[in-house]
Amino acid sequence: MDEPKKATEKAKQLIAMTVAKTRFLQPIQEAEIPVLQKALIIGGGIAGMTAALSLAEQGYETLLVEKESKLGGYLHKVYYTVDGIDIPLLMKQMIEKTSKHPLIKVYTASQVKSLKGYVGSYESEIQTPSGTISYSHGVIIVAVGADEYKPHTYHYAKDSRVLTQSELEKDLSVLKKEDIHDGETFVMIQCVESRDEKRPYCSRICCMQAVKNALKIKELNPRAEVFLIYRDLMTYGFKEKFYKDAREKGVMFLQYDPEKKPELEAKNGLVVKVYEPMIGELLKIPADHLILSTGLQPNPENHQIGKLLKVPVNDDGFFLEAHVKLRPVDFSTRGVFVAGNCHVPKFISESIYQAQAAAARAATILCKPTLKAEPNVAFVDDDFCSGCSICLSVCPYNAIERVEETKKEKTVIHAKVNEGLCQGCGTCVSACPSSAIQQRGFKDKQLLPMIEQITETT
Repeated sequence: MDEPKKATEKAKQLIAMTVAKTRFLQPIQEAEIPVLQKALIIGGGIAGMTAALSLAEQGYETLLVEKESKLGGYLHKVYYTVDGIDIPLLMKQMIEKTSKHPLIKVYTASQVKSLKGYVGSYESEIQTPSGTISYSHGVIIVAVGADEYKPHTYHYAKDSRVLTQSELEKDLSVLKKEDIHDGETFVMIQCVESRDEKRPYCSRICCMQAVKNALKIKELNPRAEVFLIYRDLMTYGFKEKFYKDAREKGVMFLQYDPEKKPELEAKNGLVVKVYEPMIGELLKIPADHLILSTGLQPNPENHQIGKLLKVPVNDDGFFLEAHVKLRPVDFSTRGVFVAGNCHVPKFISESIYQAQAAAARAATILCKPTLKAEPNVAFVDDDFCSGCSICLSVCPYNAIERVEETKKEKTVIHAKVNEGLCQGCGTCVSACPSSAIQQRGFKDKQLLPMIEQITETT
């Protein structure tokens, strides 16, 4: 930006390199892959059911696989929202619509055991309670969800007065006004065993869940005491008004430093000690109930599912999309999409929107009888291939196989590229010791003139 002459020279070099390559370009024929107009959805939570209904209502047969004995996923631990949505009713309606839809086949207590094929033509083996079944389909949507993290600090699971936010929510959903007494004290601690070296990510939903439960307590008994001890309070979007409502109703918000986390004394009742940086004092709060906001943890089977589907998982254990802006519901593997909490922790409405987006992206493939394969795929020159199989070991998509053919009464062993599976990454091209594998659009005779051109101009 600050060196226009050098930028101009660089542009000239890039153009010269492109011209050098253009002299050796050849037409590339795109192979057409037949598309099985069926979908497989892994996970039967709100995202999985939404995606299944969206595809089914567009006329596509859909198979929904859920590892638990019933549909619903994390919705079973949600009872109400700050918006007043009746979650049990919503879940009941979604399960009923999904189970009764003529184009949706549901398998509960089931898991995908194996997968082969490529976009438009997958073949899955599904383990069900009654045995293993095979299912052919064109696309896959991953919506395996996440679950609440169970902490190991603050006497959790050792003292019945110490609960997580989800456990408190379950209790509040059935409590009546007379069940919470005047002056009864609830202390909530945010970011418990979260946003640290072990679990560095923010689960996003915890702050609103705490505010939601605080408002519910105040609704049941305005004279109850609620202290919300936070590190950073994040109420996304228009949910800021609920934070203001909580303050107006008497919920006390206290901040703490990550270096001075709240401590618990449980000798004579529960006493929470927290250093408040704004007033510079150590506060001691007697508590009748201690509520821990622990956030969500990824499905422990994400890595296994990622290897099966050849899709990436990030350092936190959640699935990683192809591009956060341009392809937010696509994986780098064509024909595989993601939705819900298995991607990142999100609110129910966001899971529904993302599931609808994933279904829409899947429909762009299912709506056509054939699909054009990636044009810049690798190919093998049988005359140079020695059948060493190095390319088979380095291919991240298992797109290469070792075949035997008879030519002129001789058995010839060589590699063969499946154009439907190949993503054109070029890994096999760089690994081949005999230059038998080339990539369309990036052959040696096209790239070498570019290198010669840049060396001549520098």
